[in-house]
Amino acid sequence: MMEQELDLSKYVSKSKKREMQSIDVLILIIVSFYFSIDCITISYIQDQLGIHWLLLSILNFLSGVFMFQYRKDIFHFSIKPIFKNSILLIYFFFLIIAGVSIFFAINKVESMIIYTRFLTTVVTFCILAVLLYKRLYLFKPLSIVVAILILIKSFSAVKLFYAGLGKIGLGVLINSLQSTEGNKNIFAAVLVVQIPVLVYGLLVHKKWLKYLCALSLGFALTTVFLINARAAYLSTLLQFFLLLVGVFFIFYKANKMKLFYKNALVLLCVFLGSFFISQHSIKKALQKDKNSVYGTVGDRLSTITDNSNSTTSIRLEYWQHALEVVKKNPILGVGVGNWKLYTTTYTNTLIDDNTFSKHPHNDFIEVAGETGIPNGIVYILIFGCAFFLALKSMFSKQEHELKLLSLILFISLCGYFIDAFFNFPLERPHMQILFAFLLATIIINYLEDKEEKKGDQDVIWIKVLVLSIVVLSAVGTCIHYTVFKSMKSQFIIDNDLNSVDGLPDALPQYKYDQVKLMFPSFPNIAENSETIGYKEAKYLQKEKRYDEAIKILDSVHKFSPNTAYDYYLKCKIYQDLKKQDSAYLYGKKAFYAKPRNIYYYKMAIHLGSLNKDSAEIVKMYNLFNTYRKDSQAYFYYAKCLAWSGKYNIKEMKKIVDEGVKLYPEEKDLIQWQSVLSKY
Repeated sequence: MMEQELDLSKYVSKSKKREMQSIDVLILIIVSFYFSIDCITISYIQDQLGIHWLLLSILNFLSGVFMFQYRKDIFHFSIKPIFKNSILLIYFFFLIIAGVSIFFAINKVESMIIYTRFLTTVVTFCILAVLLYKRLYLFKPLSIVVAILILIKSFSAVKLFYAGLGKIGLGVLINSLQSTEGNKNIFAAVLVVQIPVLVYGLLVHKKWLKYLCALSLGFALTTVFLINARAAYLSTLLQFFLLLVGVFFIFYKANKMKLFYKNALVLLCVFLGSFFISQHSIKKALQKDKNSVYGTVGDRLSTITDNSNSTTSIRLEYWQHALEVVKKNPILGVGVGNWKLYTTTYTNTLIDDNTFSKHPHNDFIEVAGETGIPNGIVYILIFGCAFFLALKSMFSKQEHELKLLSLILFISLCGYFIDAFFNFPLERPHMQILFAFLLATIIINYLEDKEEKKGDQDVIWIKVLVLSIVVLSAVGTCIHYTVFKSMKSQFIIDNDLNSVDGLPDALPQYKYDQVKLMFPSFPNIAENSETIGYKEAKYLQKEKRYDEAIKILDSVHKFSPNTAYDYYLKCKIYQDLKKQDSAYLYGKKAFYAKPRNIYYYKMAIHLGSLNKDSAEIVKMYNLFNTYRKDSQAYFYYAKCLAWSGKYNIKEMKKIVDEGVKLYPEEKDLIQWQSVLSKY
């Protein structure tokens, strides 16, 4: 017993007195792997999140095996305080309600896929909490790992920007700054959440490590300022204000004001240097691209409250209409992962053509819509408890470095919270890794000075925990692998179909029988919102196997009943079969489901002209014109009325003259007006 007590003496509570052991090095490597997952990318996949969710689940599985193999070195203290913490208890409650909502989902397969992602995040949370429990001293070397990873990413982004500056349009250039995240806004959010960690590294390290963190911070800030993401701008400005105030408070209490002034000067120099360099470059680019929707930080922030700005206006409309969906399903929602099946019910009048938004750009609204208002409140409570514990630790009697860590965690979580309010970090694996890491670190930081109990009492707990992690990760890996396999097939098939799009007689490279074998049994909805069956039916249509195509479309309609894709393809099939009445029926269904889609509009009113249905043509044009003012749409409307044979020359002159008044630069209308004037 005496030997065991002596052996445990190196795991004393004060983190700054500990020395790195071999087990600590292994844990640091594993945690670093979590931060490195998004560095791995593959070609020929619909979305990189497919490989990242898979890698995260595999890493969770390996971590579970590691925890079992080294359980004597890892579980020196009772882990019950972690799992009795309010954050984790609320998170588990959130998971339970989300799981129940699956039974109310239209598409339960999609629900299970998204729920698996939730479980993967929670497993990550538990693993990180256990591995870092009573090992907060690892946060210091971990900050160097983060600094190196961010430096590589942000340096590559800055290099890419300046390589294209003046050579390509500012919008194209900015949208290319995605790193491995698949979207510039997500990339900016990932940087914003990790920027406080770089500040922590700058404050606690010395000599060249300090300047490494400063350099990484400078490139990260420059990248954020170049990306033009308004949510990231808000987060960054708020973070730096809170950092300066919080660091001042902590250093003042520790009577280290000279050190504060020195570090504050470095922080301000890095911040201002990054700001002015990036803004000078943006202004230079705007001289050649004056019509760009992007601009300086001031320009972009000024549009946040400007309802005339297109992106601001449409986001507000998203929220307004999304809340109506929430009100219709207040208790358990529409089912976890099923929001994307309902978005067309309100985005159909907000977005043109086949553009599709799977999210309301607010995680809190989406959670409430998918799993019910009560669970939306539970989800907000996770943040509330985390913020509370971080602040409580910061104002406690903890040592200087732990208070500083509390501040850093609080500010990083603020960055995540703001992004969750304006975007959809719940979907992105890297953001969920950061979320799990922040929650886990907040808990163990709060528990750092609490009374410690030996781990011998937790033998059953440990076995249950490790077994649960391994089993859940194994199941999750199988599901994520199947989704990953589907995403690879989606990429191949979409590119194959796009290569013959608009070429009626051209045949794609693959045949239906080959395509069917490419796709696994799930998911049944692709990342671009089309059902997998719809993609397969396209091949059958190309091969003139019309009856089989219609049969597939009928069978998959239930998976996504609010989209118009199957109506559109049915219309084309019935046109090929010369069944004009059926083609017209589905042409109208497609148009009324998506009245801003000019392709559906032209198809529907053309069929209306063939059916001599001038009243319906007028009705469809008026609806389209309510949402989109388009000169070609008017020209096509006039043509279809003429083809319908219900209007004489005098009436057509009046219609065309009206069109020329509305669109005086439309050459087709002017030419037609000239022809009609001769009669």
